[in-house]
Amino acid sequence: MGQEVQKEEKELEQYIPKDVDDCLVELEKLLINEDYLSIKNGTEEDVLLWHPSLGRYLRNTWGLWQESRLAKWFNKKGINHPDEMSHIVLVAFWRDINSEFINLEELIEEYKDGG
Repeated sequence: MGQEVQKEEKELEQYIPKDVDDCLVELEKLLINEDYLSIKNGTEEDVLLWHPSLGRYLRNTWGLWQESRLAKWFNKKGINHPDEMSHIVLVAFWRDINSEFINLEELIEEYKDGG
């Protein structure tokens, strides 16, 4: 079986978002109430506390270390490191659930310059 077919089959087992907006929808489904509230009630800077746990889960499950469609979407935006990808997703999620302007373009630019 070709590598491309194997990758597609793996992605079928676990849904991989296509972009950050899709990530926000998936995180809403994924998080249990206490985790959701912990993120919501924290500060934007507290998102760093989620990097080793939820961030790692996103990097591994959503194929950010491989060439998943989400990783490719970030690569096209100039973001190439999975740590930066997951951090952008988490900050965007925090802003979204706290009714803050996400300003994704600026967030991406910040990380393209070395975050």
